[in-house]
Order: sequence, then structure tokens, then C-alpha cells
Amino acid sequence: EQPEIEGELEIPGFSTYLQPFGENYMLGIGFNADNDGRTNGLKVSIYDISDKENPTVFSEEIFYYSDFGWAWSSATYNHKDLLVSVAKGLIALPFSTYDYDNNVYSYNSGIIVFHFDETDGLVNAGFVQHAENSVEDVYVYKSKFISEYFYTVSNKYIKVSTIEDPETILYSVELPNE
Repeated sequence: EQPEIEGELEIPGFSTYLQPFGENYMLGIGFNADNDGRTNGLKVSIYDISDKENPTVFSEEIFYYSDFGWAWSSATYNHKDLLVSVAKGLIALPFSTYDYDNNVYSYNSGIIVFHFDETDGLVNAGFVQHAENSVEDVYVYKSKFISEYFYTVSNKYIKVSTIEDPETILYSVELPNE
């Protein structure tokens, strides 16, 4: 009934989604910003909240627009597209880039996978690609795991790899056009 602020952390940008990640961490997904407050990249952060009065950024990965042209994830507004397993140290989210260079559009879409541990923090484990240099018609929206297998689902494919090596596709099924 009487919430109060225990601590706060000033960061460049903002998180559009926050989720507890174990007892001592908070996962944040959102956008980085420059000194003028303009967003300049998609950001995945792990905040150390073990000291509630003094939270800190433990680990983060920023996907700068300057590297990709544009970077986006539906997990910034739809938590159902996010896969998180504290027990497996796994975070996976849809990731799309869109670039325009020399009058040519380039669209890439897939699932980016992170492993997490308390020593190394976030480690980019790979990108399960569903569309490369294509028109913007492949929407990757879900990832799941069963045992050590990692499944990604888009409107065009279901792909299977392992949690340890998500980029090596073991099986791929192309879905029929509607």
C-alpha cells in the first residue's frame, strides 16, 4: 500500500521491459541513448540488485544502429516473445536489422541467444537466422527449449539447434505459404 524507492540507477537510455533474473539480478531490454536523449541502439542489460540501495549495471550488450542501420526486437514490447531460463543461464529474443545502403535494402531476422553466468555476465552465444538480405517478410516470434535442444519459430521456418551452439542448425522445416 505504501511503496517506496529503495534505490535507483541512472543509465543512458531506458528499459521497456524489466524482469527479475534470479535473486540478485534484473534483466532489462530497451534502448540505449546518446547525450541528447536520442535512441542509438537496442540494449540488453543485466542489473545487479543484490544491494537494493545501490543497483549497478552488471553486464550489457548494445546493438548500435550505426552497426546495423537499425536494430529491433519485439521483446521490447511483447514479453511473450522473450525466452528466459535462469536455471540454464539462457536469454533469447527476436532480433531484426534493417539497413539501406546504395539504394539496396537489407533485412535480417532471427533469434539472438545469450548465455549468462555470474562470472562472465552476458555472453552473445549466437544468432539463429531465419531471413538474410531479404524483403521484410519473415517474422521470427518464438523460441523454446526442450532438454538441450533449442527451437526457433517464424512465419516461414521452424529451426532446431542446441542451446550450447544455437547457430548450427540441426534441422530446418520450411512452412507452407498461406
